[in-house]
Amino acid sequence: MDSPRIAVIGAGIIGLTSAVALQEQFPSLPITVIAEKFSPETTADGAAGLWEPHLTGSTDVKLVRKWSHATYNMFQELWQSKQGSKVGLKFMPLTCVSNQEFNEDVKILHQGIPEYKVLNGNQLAKLSREHGNEYRSGFEFNTFTCVPRKLMQHLLAKFVSRGGRVEQRKVASLRELALEGYSVVVNCPGLQAEELVADKNMFPIRGQVVMVQAPWQQEVLVQHSDESSYVVIPNQDSVFLGGTSQKNNRDITVNPSDSRKILDECYKMIPRLKTAKILKEWVGLRPGRINVRLELGDSMTNSNGYTTFVVHNYGHGGSGVTLSWGCALEVVALLRDVELIRSHSKL
Repeated sequence: MDSPRIAVIGAGIIGLTSAVALQEQFPSLPITVIAEKFSPETTADGAAGLWEPHLTGSTDVKLVRKWSHATYNMFQELWQSKQGSKVGLKFMPLTCVSNQEFNEDVKILHQGIPEYKVLNGNQLAKLSREHGNEYRSGFEFNTFTCVPRKLMQHLLAKFVSRGGRVEQRKVASLRELALEGYSVVVNCPGLQAEELVADKNMFPIRGQVVMVQAPWQQEVLVQHSDESSYVVIPNQDSVFLGGTSQKNNRDITVNPSDSRKILDECYKMIPRLKTAKILKEWVGLRPGRINVRLELGDSMTNSNGYTTFVVHNYGHGGSGVTLSWGCALEVVALLRDVELIRSHSKL
């Protein structure tokens, strides 16, 4: 039998991290990334690039924490190397406040984050006065932001330099790749899972953001309330003000009233932002799902008469950047248990 071939569907942040992690673990195997869209046309290209773990549907909170922390460690390694600036990495304080008490799952999510601190009553009162709100809970820690476009360019260049192949085309079905002789298909299609594998548990989450020029802003602010959340996220190129989280809304045109609401709420938190030049308004559809789907799927028979194994890795909602490397390592772990692939694993 020829050496097993791996196909990764999708060239967003989830697909590319999966491809690179597989390449590192199985260096002798030929791997191809196949996607209809590459950067700068993916959903991740418009993301703010913030690392912050948060609940993702009904996904087990301990898994979310595990995957998130693995990505944090990857960012930390990049930050300490010469590659950090190339992917737009910045390290800065984050403050998150809410007018509700955080539940136990939120507390579990943040266990083990370096320098994580719960805000005390005096700190909450001070921020409440400054923001014109009534906060009941909050926390702070130091985090990373990146420029997803630059991170994806880095990952793709790394993948290709190590012999990875790239094909730009639309995949109509997983069986299509089995018939092409692939031994493994890693399915990272984002929202396209609705069509590609007829996943009825998927739904779009419309996100609109406003990007402004405010190089003096060097702190992430996240504000949660009963009805909405607003964020101020600096990255290397601009400061992201957000945002919307509208389930089952597929409108990708900029809504002026959404932008106005975002600006008004962010100006309340940081009045100086009123002087910031507006650079761009952007809308994207996040790949929502009732939970992250990361598992071995049903296998198929390929064109050589052998088994094609399938791993699904999609449905990350707005947590793609935060979960990316941890989920990629989980894909590797799942395939390491497959006899066909195990013998090619790097020790």
